[in-house]
This record gives sequence, C-alpha cells and structure tokens, in this order.
Amino acid sequence: MKKLEIKRKVNSLYLLKRIKRIGKMYTEEKEVEENFNIDNYLYFGKWNEMVEEFDKKFRENFSKEQYYNFKKNIRDVIIRKKRLKKKDLEKDGTRGIYNPRDNSIRVFAGSKEETFYVKERLTHELMHMASRNDENNCGFHHIEMSKEKISLGKSLNEGYTEFLNAAYFTYDYEGHYYTIEKIFASGIEKIVGKEQMRDFYFKGNLLGVIDSLAKYGSPNEAVNLIFDMDRLSIEQDEEKYKKLFEDIKDRISKIQSIKLKMELENDIIDVEEFEKRKFFDINLYKKYNFIYSDKSKAYIQEYNDGYKVFGDFQSVCLDKKKTTLKFDSDVKILR
Repeated sequence: MKKLEIKRKVNSLYLLKRIKRIGKMYTEEKEVEENFNIDNYLYFGKWNEMVEEFDKKFRENFSKEQYYNFKKNIRDVIIRKKRLKKKDLEKDGTRGIYNPRDNSIRVFAGSKEETFYVKERLTHELMHMASRNDENNCGFHHIEMSKEKISLGKSLNEGYTEFLNAAYFTYDYEGHYYTIEKIFASGIEKIVGKEQMRDFYFKGNLLGVIDSLAKYGSPNEAVNLIFDMDRLSIEQDEEKYKKLFEDIKDRISKIQSIKLKMELENDIIDVEEFEKRKFFDINLYKKYNFIYSDKSKAYIQEYNDGYKVFGDFQSVCLDKKKTTLKFDSDVKILR
C-alpha cells in the first residue's frame, strides 16, 4: 500500500467523523493545519480528480481567507452518488444536495451520464461546502431553528453559488441550473461590489448584503427583496411568477441606478463609466437578462448595421437604428 493511501486510512479527522455519525460522539473541531495539503484528504475514490481540480481552481481565483472554510470542511466531507433512472433524468428537479448539518454531498446522476454534467453538479455542491460556516449557515442561506423554522436567502445563495460555479469551475455559461437566481445574484453583486459580495458569501454574512443594498433605499426594501426572491422560487402560478420576476429585476435595476447616480455625483466614476455601466448593468440587464462576471469583461463589437454585445454568459445582437450608444464600442468591424 502506498504511503499516501496509508495516511488517508488513518486520518484522524476522517475516522472521528465516521465515529460521530455512527456513535453520536461529538468532538471539538480541530483547526486547519498550517501546511494543509489536499492530497492528504483525497479519499473520495472516483471523485478525487474532480475535487483536486476544484481545489486548484479555487486557490487560483479566491483569496486565502476565502479558502479557509474549504480546507476546514473538505477534511471530513462525505460524497455519495445516487443513481437516477432515465425517466428521472428527463424531469426538471434537484441534481445535487449539500447538507451543512452533517457536511455531506449527494450527487444525482444516471449510470451513463456524461462526466461533465456530473462534475458541474459536484462543483456546485463543493461551492456550498466551501461557504459553510456552521450547520445552520451556508453562504447567504440563513436558517434559524426555534419554535418554527426560519429560512432566508436561499434563492440568493443558490444563484450566487451557481454564478461562481459557472464562471470559475465549469465554464458552462449557458447551463440551465438556477438561471433566474443567477440573474438576481449577478445584479446584486454589481451593487454590492465583487470583492465585498464574495467576502459576505464566504463569511455567511447575509446582513452585510442587506446593509449594502439599504444604502440606496431602506433596510425594509432590502429585506423584502431577498424575501421575494425566495418567494419566487416556490411560486407555482405562471402569471404570478412572470410578474414577480420582472418586479424583482426592476427593483434591482432601480437600486443600481441610484448607486450609479450617487457615484457620478461624488466623482467616483466619470460620465463615460456611468454610461457604460448604465448600458450593461441596467438597460441590457432589464431587457435581455444580460449578466457577466469579471472572468471576461463585457464588450461590444460594432458592425455597419448593428452591435453585438458579449459577456461570458451570453451575447446580444442590437439593431443600430434602435440603439443609442453614448460611448465608443470596443471593436469596430466596418466595411
């Protein structure tokens, strides 16, 4: 047996986790060692390569502070696969679950399903694991157990998790998972700011997001926005769903508009930057659900009769006669 395999077999955290689950013995959580090495915790069998790749990309794109919870939780996470029949795969529904209470992941997949689609589900759940602070606090989803269960921020949490997953891990920008939630999360990130939003996400600070939104309105408006995002995800009536979706998007755009005007008035941005962000983050966002990440800055190609706007999640074609551009396009292809 190889030395690395022996280390995995006798890893104390791994064994203690098993004892805890079987015998209900709870132990004090150990701090992450300074010389943490992912190789010491790759005991996931067929999942090892995917977890190792996730670890590498995470370190490349996120800070050391944001990496901490991943290191802490990867030491004793359990990953299982649940096989789905063909008829189940044809249905819309859950394809993966992360349980913060016992730090476990379940991935649902068919026996012959392509590895890519299985991988994007696993990496989504690994993002949840990396944002877990405790058993009731995972990313932006806050759960409080008292006389009745209080849940807030689930929609924002799922949307931002998949937004980061698509941008940095799977590059499946046109993926159909949490499409609406990604639109909302992206819009809110533009208001809060990328670095601040990430910091809040990995620290489980939903209140930080609410406070950031409240700068351009009121705390009640910010809380109601998060609440209505959660309400939309369970709305069954098609007409009510469409109406609430557009209403939430309009409210996000309104907050963004207030922020941009304040930044312009206080000389934080100039007129050109104001017009660009208004065009991308309000006009295109409202009309075409256009979103993008910092992995690939949105840009515009100009043609004789139109414009084509590119982001890493989608592209939009615009008729020149119906579009007023108050700044220069990035690329001109004129003949």
